Amino acid sequence: MVTRSTPKFNPATITALVDRWRPETHTFHLRTDFSWGSAALAWLYRQLDDTCLRSATDGCISGCLLLLSVWSSERFLVGRPRLLSYNPYVDDGNNLMLPIWAYKWDVVSDPPTDPVAAYRRYTNEFDTITMDQVTWEPYGPRGNFGVPDDYVLNPKCTEEAHLWLMCCPMVCMCVVEHHQPQRVMTQFGLFQVNPPEWKDTDIGLHGLDRKK
Repeated sequence: MVTRSTPKFNPATITALVDRWRPETHTFHLRTDFSWGSAALAWLYRQLDDTCLRSATDGCISGCLLLLSVWSSERFLVGRPRLLSYNPYVDDGNNLMLPIWAYKWDVVSDPPTDPVAAYRRYTNEFDTITMDQVTWEPYGPRGNFGVPDDYVLNPKCTEEAHLWLMCCPMVCMCVVEHHQPQRVMTQFGLFQVNPPEWKDTDIGLHGLDRKK
């Protein structure tokens, strides 16, 4: 039963990020219990690919944009909202009712009132971003990985950490997209080969579905 709205996010930031997206990125990760996480990522990857390459002026995007918003806020100062507080939660002694990582972005400042002006500013900031302006280890250092400072994390969030570095196709019905963690090894506290290994995620992979 849905009893409240989803956390607010900044549409101008999402639009600017999508416009600067690269189809070969594919570097999110989620827990993969029952493959719901991989299915959500596959769909979001496909939407990002199609949208960032669009030529029409009426393009749109679907998928879990809240995930995209949290991913961006954890790594970039561009469009990052100000953290205000935490909504209270009740776990009733059940660890599976503890908050997840996105909980820290549950109550944030309002987005800009002029999204058009904000979009222009954000795209300029993304175009000039430098390496020292990126949070390369958003989940903490390798020795203390996935431990928030202010609350106890739901154990489900790290239950399948051994799968986060797996390079594999992800399937969501007719959509197949490749997960490429080798492009962002730094966020796991590992050495990043530069340039990262190239993996074609274009026509060949997009032509696959569960019938083939």
